[in-house]
Amino acid sequence: MTTIHLARTLTVRPHHDDKSTFEIAWGEGSQRESFVTGSASLAAVVATGPVETRLEDEVQRYATELGLPTADATGLLSHLREYGLYQDDPDALSTGERRWLDVAWTDALDLHLSSHDAMWVHDYTGNPKVMTRFFVDRRLDPTTPPPPRREVPGGERVVLPPTKSLPERLSVVQSARRTTRQFSGTSLDLGDVATILRWTFSPHFTDEEPPLHTTQTYSRGAPFFAYVLFAGDGAPSEVQADHSAYVYDPIGDALVHQADAPVGAWSELLWRQNYADGAPMLLVVCVDWIQYMWKYRMSRAYRWAYMECGGFMQTALTVGTGLGLRTFQTPAVDDHAFTELLSLDDAEATPLYMAAFGRRGPQQ
Repeated sequence: MTTIHLARTLTVRPHHDDKSTFEIAWGEGSQRESFVTGSASLAAVVATGPVETRLEDEVQRYATELGLPTADATGLLSHLREYGLYQDDPDALSTGERRWLDVAWTDALDLHLSSHDAMWVHDYTGNPKVMTRFFVDRRLDPTTPPPPRREVPGGERVVLPPTKSLPERLSVVQSARRTTRQFSGTSLDLGDVATILRWTFSPHFTDEEPPLHTTQTYSRGAPFFAYVLFAGDGAPSEVQADHSAYVYDPIGDALVHQADAPVGAWSELLWRQNYADGAPMLLVVCVDWIQYMWKYRMSRAYRWAYMECGGFMQTALTVGTGLGLRTFQTPAVDDHAFTELLSLDDAEATPLYMAAFGRRGPQQ
């Protein structure tokens, strides 16, 4: 008698390119395997199988539900065992993995398992735009051109003034940076806004191809973009100050008005976190998933996006400190509220990180 065990990472779902077919996948990271079938009956049999059963019983189940002769069902099960969908030994959760489930991190565990052992190899042969190998031996060269930079939506434009000079080198400024949780009575001007945005999101070293940003990232910065929101008497006089949202256009060097948030305080957009309330400006760093996915065709890149976002925010906070501004940053953004306000499809572009800025006392 042989006991077999279904792979615990099994997923069965309609294929993303053809909803009339089904993708059956299992395994983790670089060892993830899958196949596509046009048989809804086979997909249903796999999806409803017991976690542990006798091989003889599973052969009979396949034969009955698929209308196969016993010999054909035996051959099919043998093939799926060789492929790894069925295993001879149970693939039990580790103590650490069970802890994730204990604290209701179920969805996060799914992502962790799919990306924690995902191998990538940079092969610069032929100067490829996509440098990822997946499953070790399969190079995923794109068959489509890279997506263009996100178009800036229309709206009232505010042209930005010249960049301010920073009094100290960024390495010196960084040592003075502190997190603030009090913005009452703070303000900033449009020159402050322009300086933060240009240093953080505009290419500075244009003699390179592609142009390089102050914050160096694998993605060269193209998938990241910014919104700025203003409110209160301390906001620049050139912008609407009733919790208004602007997208930054790094090519046109301007702010473009998008919407006004129907809120009375920033905390209504930050899961009731009130540390930013009273701040004249919020900076929201967003990622364009469409561009990111084109270059990095593996789930591990989801981790990289957050790492790179932190790099951009670090630049913004350092420049803000150099300008004499108080700063507070948090990832605790209300996803639905921000995507609705900014008219973003969360699966295409996502707000990841927010920072508040303001200067105490008279303008300098």
